[in-house]
Amino acid sequence: MLPALRLRSPRPVTVSDLCFRNPACSNSVVRCLCFLAVFLLVGRVNAAAELRDLSAEPRFRAVIGRQYELQGEFTVYGVRLDLRSPDPDYYQMLPSAGPGVGGPEIIPLGRLSAGTRITVVAVGRAPWSLKPVYVVVPQDPEDNRFATRRIRINVARAFGLYQVGGDKGGPPLLTPRWFREVIPGSLPRVSP
Repeated sequence: MLPALRLRSPRPVTVSDLCFRNPACSNSVVRCLCFLAVFLLVGRVNAAAELRDLSAEPRFRAVIGRQYELQGEFTVYGVRLDLRSPDPDYYQMLPSAGPGVGGPEIIPLGRLSAGTRITVVAVGRAPWSLKPVYVVVPQDPEDNRFATRRIRINVARAFGLYQVGGDKGGPPLLTPRWFREVIPGSLPRVSP
């Protein structure tokens, strides 16, 4: 005689039944999630060289074209995102008096001396940052390598290169300690 079969009401099958109760499938889901996270992270790092242009926004329009005179010596670094590349992806300037930066991705290029004039040519924002970055071009630098280079002014708080704008919601201003705004037509300041 055959035993009587008790039929239970079927319950719907869910994704967790298929994946998380099966160790082989569970491992593949974890691998896929890790791969996706790494893929997104690498995309963010590679986008570091790209700045989203903010120059056309009303709050930054007035900043474009302003000239400043450096009040101290700055070191210009090339930053490369691919260590196999001999050329930097972008250039950045930091005060020479502050702590230096280093690493295999950093290429020291030279110095901009105090008194060098720079012109703001663009304002951008890195994908991971909320702070705007000013992009400048030196005017008649002592070192001709910098004559046409677009150099970013570092936004790190440790260097104190930016200050909050005077108007509410206005653009950040360059700190007078490091930058003196040049009024068009004025003569360069001569140090004693």
